[in-house]
Amino acid sequence: MLLVAGLLGCGSDSGTGGIASSAPFALRFAPGQMTELVQGQHCVLLLSLEPATGGPVTLRASATEAEVRIEPSTLPSDGLAEMTVVPKPGVTGDVDILVYAERGTHLCTDPLTLRVAADGARAGHVADLALQAAGHRQRFVAWLAAERPELGITADTAWDGTIVKPDILVVNHYLFFSDEWEMGLQWRLMTPPQDWSRIYLRRRFVDTVPSMAFEIPSYTTGMVRQVEPSAVQMTEITR
Repeated sequence: MLLVAGLLGCGSDSGTGGIASSAPFALRFAPGQMTELVQGQHCVLLLSLEPATGGPVTLRASATEAEVRIEPSTLPSDGLAEMTVVPKPGVTGDVDILVYAERGTHLCTDPLTLRVAADGARAGHVADLALQAAGHRQRFVAWLAAERPELGITADTAWDGTIVKPDILVVNHYLFFSDEWEMGLQWRLMTPPQDWSRIYLRRRFVDTVPSMAFEIPSYTTGMVRQVEPSAVQMTEITR
């Protein structure tokens, strides 16, 4: 199920296109829609300001059924923040969040709702999927370390991961985050040579769309003999 994840700006209504004409600024959440979260997993939303002028805004958030952190908490007018939402253990259903944005004397609040799936069977596959995802990630990391050293991604890079798009069949989706990069991983559950794997890399706190993307045409073949990734186009981040 797709859920609206907070498209409205400060003080706006549905007829303003997400920006309130009477407000000094509006908050933008990206992406605008989310799939349900798997129990025990988390999500990361991107926050920016419109217009991208007028000075920094202080951000904070509150939720009774989740831990929420926003980085950076002071957002430059032309900057990008990330809001990480970690539902508390055992929570299912709707998780309501209030985001507060303040500039000078102007304070506005934006509500958004995420949903945690009640299907415990999905949660039972978390560890197995994480192990599979780590294996696919390492194939790309080894190549990136050798061929794209300017990115600073090596075997020693630490990653934090989470499942996304759990209801998509045939293709598994997983997100990894290092200090500098978001890696969106996809791998297709088909027989060779249709079993591709792909990643995009997004520079965190800078880009709202993939900075670059790469594909291994058949990961099963790549286990038997060396298959180098090639550059591909991916235009949207995964959530």
